[in-house]
Amino acid sequence: DPRVFMAGHSDESGASAPLAMSVKQLGLPSDAEVGKLEEYVHETLWAGASGRRSSFLQGADHSVRLSMLYWNDAMDKDPSGPARRALPALYDHCHKCWASCKKGRDCCYWMHCWSEEHSLETWRAYNYPHVTVGYWSLYRVARHISPPPTKRAGWRWYLEQAGRTAVAMHTFGGRGTSQWGLMVGSIFVAVLADLRREGLTALADELEAIKERRMRKWMSMLFPYGSEFPWDSTGHEEIHSWLLHDGKVADANKTVQAVLAYSTVVPHWAYCGSARRYWDFTINGKTQWGNEREFHHYGATLNAVAVLDSFRAFPERHYLLRLGACALLGHLSNIHPSGAYSMAWHGDPGLLRRDGFSGDYGPGVYGYWRSAAAYVACMPPFGWSCFLCDLAVEGEAGGGAASASAAKACDAGANLRVTPRDAFGRRAYLAPLGLTVTVEGGRLVEVELQPRGRRAVLRVAVHERARSSEASVFLEVERRDGRAPAPTSAYSCAYDEAAYPCSGRKAGAFVVPLRVGEPTRVILQASASGSAPAS
Repeated sequence: DPRVFMAGHSDESGASAPLAMSVKQLGLPSDAEVGKLEEYVHETLWAGASGRRSSFLQGADHSVRLSMLYWNDAMDKDPSGPARRALPALYDHCHKCWASCKKGRDCCYWMHCWSEEHSLETWRAYNYPHVTVGYWSLYRVARHISPPPTKRAGWRWYLEQAGRTAVAMHTFGGRGTSQWGLMVGSIFVAVLADLRREGLTALADELEAIKERRMRKWMSMLFPYGSEFPWDSTGHEEIHSWLLHDGKVADANKTVQAVLAYSTVVPHWAYCGSARRYWDFTINGKTQWGNEREFHHYGATLNAVAVLDSFRAFPERHYLLRLGACALLGHLSNIHPSGAYSMAWHGDPGLLRRDGFSGDYGPGVYGYWRSAAAYVACMPPFGWSCFLCDLAVEGEAGGGAASASAAKACDAGANLRVTPRDAFGRRAYLAPLGLTVTVEGGRLVEVELQPRGRRAVLRVAVHERARSSEASVFLEVERRDGRAPAPTSAYSCAYDEAAYPCSGRKAGAFVVPLRVGEPTRVILQASASGSAPAS
């Protein structure tokens, strides 16, 4: 394929495979896959002190090039050389337009046969979040899996690389593409939080200052969710994340309302939660039938980031949960029964099938990971409800099955037994407490919630392919309507029937031991000084 984005390791398509592999380690880690990801980072991505910029995607200054696939005069003038022998079809295609190029280079179609000089350009800010995710995911597994599955660098190096790549996004994107919302850009919010937690204050301050400059641009706009193209729908995810981070709730709501203008809840798997996308098959797909509707392209799960972040802040907006869950579940339909990932479903009535290329699927996987959780909320007239999970409502203090009327009334005295069914099993959002629980290093297999008692009991198991002796449990109160019953500081943590307190903190998380064969029971209890639980 002559398209520079397909095989060039950059942009949404070329960077998709390492991006998806990185995200997978954050929910379903594998020691073997972590090793392959490290091999990619140290032998393809990061040039480091070697200075061999032509052989790597990222230079020692942390800039990220446009593509690693290029054409030059030496290859074009050698019809029996290595390029011709390895890729005869590509040679014939590039030679056809390169040989007659009056300006000497870059005369082919805009996605084909770039010159080496063009491939080395670093101005496109959209290429930086994908690389940042790679470093940050390795930081997280190195920090929260014990012993660490990483072998080629420690957690601090990977976190610093993530932070410096985020800064380089603005250094090289400047007043151009970095002023807009970036696909996968919400990763910068997570990087900033971890830089603060780990005491890397200078780097955190630098990233915060960049955010402030970008924020001034967004706040000067009537609708602060701009993207690369005026018709695009990919800037909402990052901008909404930063707006909520900074407490600009009204402005964040503008972004959500824009998403609601083109994403709807309808009783159809293809349309429910699907973003309004039309043109990406032409750039990254295998079958190209013109300006065709795409179902559950990556725009769907990236838009769901804004939708579900907003729901967790205001959990009485039930419509947002329904829409976001549609987007997440629809995206999984891109996975072929063989396990191969497609970039999207073809919406043309003459096709109605998955595309044959993975294309730019990576940002979609990131969007799914970013929002995937077991969501528990009170949703009249249905009562206690669970999205991306199974729910059993039991009588008060575990005294058997609750009555149907009590379940529908959302009795705060009931026990809610939750079994996560999302693809990762690492997070639960408990709307009665306004609390998000995230587990790193282990797998969340069950949550028992007692709303009136402000108590949650987790069962955390060992990952099968990346066994850790401990897990980190992060707590975050995301509810912003003033009805969260207690801040995170009010929660205590113990394990094994509350016999042992959790062993201190690691990067802001409670640490609990894990054992093979039997999940660890972790008890989270808010102190009595908190306010009354919300419904």
